[in-house]
Amino acid sequence: MLLAHSPGAVPGLLGSKQAAHTWIAQPAAPRRVPSLAHHAFEARRRSGARCSVTSTQAELIHASRCKLGESPSWDERVQRLYYVDVNEHKVHVFDPATKEDYFIDCGEMTSAVMPSTNETQLVATLTRNVVVVDLDKRATTTVLATTPKEHGDKQWRFNDAKASPSGALILGRMFLDGPANEPGRLYSLDARRQHEGLATLLPSIPLPNGMTWDTKRKRMYQNETITQTVYVYETDDAGVPVREGAGKLKELHKLHIEEGNPDGLTIDADGNLWIALAKTDTIGCYNPDTGELLRKVSLPMPGASACTFGGPNLDQLFITMIADEGDQEQEECIKGGRGGLYVAHVEGVKGVAGAYKAALS
Repeated sequence: MLLAHSPGAVPGLLGSKQAAHTWIAQPAAPRRVPSLAHHAFEARRRSGARCSVTSTQAELIHASRCKLGESPSWDERVQRLYYVDVNEHKVHVFDPATKEDYFIDCGEMTSAVMPSTNETQLVATLTRNVVVVDLDKRATTTVLATTPKEHGDKQWRFNDAKASPSGALILGRMFLDGPANEPGRLYSLDARRQHEGLATLLPSIPLPNGMTWDTKRKRMYQNETITQTVYVYETDDAGVPVREGAGKLKELHKLHIEEGNPDGLTIDADGNLWIALAKTDTIGCYNPDTGELLRKVSLPMPGASACTFGGPNLDQLFITMIADEGDQEQEECIKGGRGGLYVAHVEGVKGVAGAYKAALS
């Protein structure tokens, strides 16, 4: 997720003033079954033909009017999409079949949301707290964890967060006045062992952002927006990054994203990475080993923030957007679709079945 423009922020990268190749040898990956689109791309590459990057156009599916839309998460059990409007304190619930969308006001900045093992409960990250959001009550209920005051108080907030394959949470935290002032942190949390609280994975990282997992290769990918880097970490069986000394994680390699600053992140069934290039009109699909841009999804205007696969066949790429508060023409932009929820149907590409859910018990 991305903080909008504020004092000390990187110009042109961060959005609202209020809100706020070094390679290491690794074991061969288990065999996966490539898609038809992947076979076609490889055939062109082997033949020596020029592999142009194909582009798919995304369309507006709901005019959600988000000032800082983020964290789209699909729940296949109920065929719904959850996402947040960070600065407006909202968790949105969207049904693509009926186009119904309602929101729950969490009372403070709400940076991320994810399904849990209970269909009627979500987990959301607020400024300092990780909370349960009850869909029946349409309210926040249990506080699962709170960041220690010694890690910063009023000038910090949670950023992107997701559940690992085991249900443990991986959470990024950022400085409100921008990463140029203070670096962020990366935490883990297992709500089944709530008494243990937040564990620090990385004590210092400029702007921790989108994350996703390849369970077959035991990898977690994590975006760092400022340096345009995707870190590739080895994980344990639970999907939690392996520690390698104090304040370090076992890094397999890292990718530099030349086309822009990586924000939200998801993975497809072929293991390729789909990255929202912050505040641009592009979602890029990248090879997870080389960083090569394979294809892209184009939006009708800048403002991309995050993406995830969903739909009955997991072949719809849902995309959240940002509408800058500092934009003098903000209302016109929002009316024109900026800050809306978009969807793209990318031929031959599907997401990974079974979105990871936060384990509550």
